[in-house]
Amino acid sequence: MKLTTAVAALLMVSTVAFGSHPITKDKKSTSAKVAVVQKADQKFKLVYFDKIHGEVIVNIKNRLGNVVYSQAVLSEGGFAQSYNFSKLPKGTYTFEVVQPNGERLKKKVEYKEPVRTPSIKANLLSVSDDKKYRLAVLKYNAEPVKVRIFNQTNDLVHVETIDSAESFRKMYDLGKLDGESFRFDLINSDNTVSLVTE
Repeated sequence: MKLTTAVAALLMVSTVAFGSHPITKDKKSTSAKVAVVQKADQKFKLVYFDKIHGEVIVNIKNRLGNVVYSQAVLSEGGFAQSYNFSKLPKGTYTFEVVQPNGERLKKKVEYKEPVRTPSIKANLLSVSDDKKYRLAVLKYNAEPVKVRIFNQTNDLVHVETIDSAESFRKMYDLGKLDGESFRFDLINSDNTVSLVTE
């Protein structure tokens, strides 16, 4: 439980050293712990915990093994430090921690574009043979959704804006329109979903 509390405390601070023991560099470390967590889209936090005290070198290397950043930190039992990757290209990086006794601990991270959650998801179901369709829209924000329907020759045959703060369902009767296939485009400020009838 004490170790869990210490690690939690490490995660709450940035470059904070622990303890007040004299610096020693001759002991072998068997308890060193290193973790790297992604805090935000462009920030990673390195957490280091060890009983050995002394200067720790933190190197960040690119996929070719070239050091793109290096920092010396005086560790008195451990530290936590944030690193901003915003000026680095996307790719695989390695955090290398060189301990006071020369041991090297490594953790790889993948710095990539954040996964965007679409603001809308949709499903289109044919409910009869005479071109009736049920549109179901799952929304993740309160923005209105513009519904545009095109026929098989890409002519716009219907357009409307549904200003609903929540997810919705709506029936469309396209029986009086020419064509056997239709495309529904659902649009909001940051997303477009296209569905084609079968």
